[in-house]
Amino acid sequence: WFIRAGDIFSEEWNHESGAPEVEITDSFFVGDHPSQGPYDQMIYWLDAEMGGGTSSGSLTLRDHNSASALTRQWGSGAKESGNLGTIPYPSGDYTLTITQTGDSYIRLVVAGGLTNSWEL
Repeated sequence: WFIRAGDIFSEEWNHESGAPEVEITDSFFVGDHPSQGPYDQMIYWLDAEMGGGTSSGSLTLRDHNSASALTRQWGSGAKESGNLGTIPYPSGDYTLTITQTGDSYIRLVVAGGLTNSWEL
């Protein structure tokens, strides 16, 4: 099998200052692959690292029907590095909400994927 992919979204949030809670909302649209038609999945790469004390963070990705496609919460000292996963059947518009408190870092990369398979 083979996955043909195209970049959709890439962002990182570095909240080193240890300031009070911050909430960030962003959105993106999942269109078609430039030459192959609609994507059949999204592939994500996720990194997160929370400092000590009261540091924490969360990430919620919802589709246009408000269904949660990806949800994460991290407490003080938590670390998630290089987490790779898929979200089946992308559905157009997505809204991303990130919250961060204290010393925290979150990075998310999303690509659209077309799965091709064959038998020999």
